[in-house]
Amino acid sequence: MVIFNGAYYWIFYRCPIFGNNIDDIFYAAVDRFGRLKKIARIGFTENLIIYKWDAYSYPGSTEILLGYSHGSYHRARTGTISGDSISWSAPTSSTSGTARTVSVIKSTDGYFWFERAYNIQSCKGATLAGIFGSSCAEITSSYEGTAQYARLPDNYILVLNSDYESNYMSWFRHKQDACGTRQNFAAKTASYHLFGRLGLTEDGNGDGHAIYEDTSGYLQYRKYSYSTSSWSTPTQLDDDIEYCTIGVDADNVVYIFWIRPSPDNNIYCKMYAGGNWSNRFTAFAESSHPTGVSCEHRSPRSRALGLVWALGNEIRFGIYPPLDEDFHVEKRDFGT
Repeated sequence: MVIFNGAYYWIFYRCPIFGNNIDDIFYAAVDRFGRLKKIARIGFTENLIIYKWDAYSYPGSTEILLGYSHGSYHRARTGTISGDSISWSAPTSSTSGTARTVSVIKSTDGYFWFERAYNIQSCKGATLAGIFGSSCAEITSSYEGTAQYARLPDNYILVLNSDYESNYMSWFRHKQDACGTRQNFAAKTASYHLFGRLGLTEDGNGDGHAIYEDTSGYLQYRKYSYSTSSWSTPTQLDDDIEYCTIGVDADNVVYIFWIRPSPDNNIYCKMYAGGNWSNRFTAFAESSHPTGVSCEHRSPRSRALGLVWALGNEIRFGIYPPLDEDFHVEKRDFGT
C-alpha cells in the first residue's frame, strides 16, 4: 500500500512483532527520488494478527485514513502527516464476527468504509466516529465481497463490488443515507475471489477508471463517465493476469500495472492518456516471481507513480518512470 503527499511516498505494510502471532502496521517514508528516510511502527496495542488493511489520502492533504481488520474487529484511524512523521488518532472500532477486509476512502464531505466479515458486508459512511453505522442496504446481504472505491465530485463515491457467490460484478453510487441502485458491471466466475484482480480509481475530472479479471482470465478496462453515469465498453489489455492495480497522476494519465502468472517475472504497464493507450511494456523486471502489487490511488505528481510489490520476504518500491535506483528492503530487517 503506497500514497504520496507531495514530499514523501508512504509505504504501509504488515509486520509480525513478538513472534508470529501478533502483527503491527509499519510505514516507510521514502522521498520523491526513491530514497528511504524513515521506518516507523504505528503502534497498535491489540495482541492479534492483522488480516487486511487499507489506506487513503487525498492528494495535497496531510490526513491519512487507515482501516484494518483483525480478530472480530474492524478498526479505523486517522493519521496527520508532519514532515517525515505521522501522528495517529486512537482507533474507532466495531465488532463484526470474523473480520476479514476493509476498503476506505474520504469523499468531499465524509468518510466511507467497506467492511467484510465472514458472512456479512457493509458499505458505510459519515464522520469517523460514525463510520461503523448507517450501512447501505444494497450491499449488506452479499457474501465474501471485494470492494473498490472512487471519489466523485458531488459527495458520492463510486463502488465496484465482487461477491464470492455471484456470477457478476456490481456497481453503484453511494452517499450517506442515499445509496444508488445496484447494477451489473461485468460477468465473473461464481465462487471465485477477485482479491488483487479488481481496481478502481478516479481522475481530476471526476471520471472513474476500472480494471478487472473477466471469466476468461483476461485483464479488462472500463471508463466511467461522470457526466452520464455510464461505463464504456471493455478494452482488453492482456490475455492472462495474476495481480493488477490502477492509479492516476496529476495530469490525469492512467497507469495500469499487472503481473502475469509464474514463471513470468515482469511487472507490466500500460498508460492511458488523451483517449489513447500506450503499448504494453515492462515497468520492472525481477529475478524471481513477484506477488501482489499496489500503486498510488491518485497522485499529486505529474508523470510519475509510486509502486510497491512483494518479492519473497521483501517489500520492493519503485517509481515509474524510474528517477533513481529501485528502493527495496526486507521485512525481517524492519525494527520496532
